Amino acid sequence: MLWEDNRNDCFEYGFAIITSAACAKLKWWVDPAGAMLIGSTVRAYHWGEELFVEVDIVMEP
Repeated sequence: MLWEDNRNDCFEYGFAIITSAACAKLKWWVDPAGAMLIGSTVRAYHWGEELFVEVDIVMEP
């Protein structure tokens, strides 16, 4: 069980790092698009002059 959890975390974090790096070098929308691909729900809240974005990830048991 722990092995599967760590494997999934490595995939998700690796994907997040890749999309973040691609965002810095390619287009600004690559990182948010990557978050939407791995997330089940994406919510953005207005926080002063900034946005607070919440991503819920739901995986099979």
